[in-house]
Amino acid sequence: MDHISVDLQKERIGLVKNYNIKSTVLILIVLIALLVLLFFLYKKNQKIDNSSNGKNNEINEKYVDKRGKNYIVINDYVYSFFKDYLISISRDITQDDFKYNVYNDNNFIAKGTIKKISKWNILDESGKYVDYNGNLVAYTDNLNVSLTDFREYILNDDDYNIISNLYNDIDLNNMTFSKKYLTDINHNGVQDYLYVIVNEQNPQNGDANQYEYHLIFAMIDGSSYEISYVKRQKNKTYPNFYLSAIFTEDENTFVSFDAKYNPWDIDDDYNMIYRFDNNKFTKVIDK
Repeated sequence: MDHISVDLQKERIGLVKNYNIKSTVLILIVLIALLVLLFFLYKKNQKIDNSSNGKNNEINEKYVDKRGKNYIVINDYVYSFFKDYLISISRDITQDDFKYNVYNDNNFIAKGTIKKISKWNILDESGKYVDYNGNLVAYTDNLNVSLTDFREYILNDDDYNIISNLYNDIDLNNMTFSKKYLTDINHNGVQDYLYVIVNEQNPQNGDANQYEYHLIFAMIDGSSYEISYVKRQKNKTYPNFYLSAIFTEDENTFVSFDAKYNPWDIDDDYNMIYRFDNNKFTKVIDK
């Protein structure tokens, strides 16, 4: 019996040893598999990161301005050109002492620096303060900008006929705001027109007119081009639009409007810029 017990004990010990060896081998196999899996995951993530970095570099390259920093200031707003893009940026550019070509109502008034205090302060190259009133446009030397002249006129009977023929669904009898600008948008020597027509009642008075609208369109070489046409939306007010600048930069023509609410809503005013490509107007800035 003792001999049998010893044999059984040896057999049991052998089984335990075999089990421990198998367990150890299995654990090693699992660990090796995990290490291989982690290695492949690492390589895959690295590949994705490299691919993402490449895409990011492509995107960043798209917005690298080959001309260096540049700014164009239109009244209270600052923009910069990146290749074919017009980008809205911070109004605080006082840390950059660039030289600007400064225009007031399309008339050149100074070349110098500009600093923003309550409004843009203009200092010419002699450091002398230059006063101005009206629309301000200023741009840095590294921009190829040219301004297009425009003049404001009162609507006449011919204008009413043009508007009625193009937009017979609007009511011209109750206009609350109207502007007509004469200019030459495509620079071919033919006089063009820009119209801004608004009919908007106070939405708080309870009898808002169903025919309210905000309409901006152009007549260029005898053809009409709609810029913006917004019909009445309930409980929503819209600003009046004032033409502030027409300018060309590297053969791209831009038309800028100041959107102004009532004087007590001045903080809500904004700027709109459209690009004209001889076929249509496309909004590029709404800020």
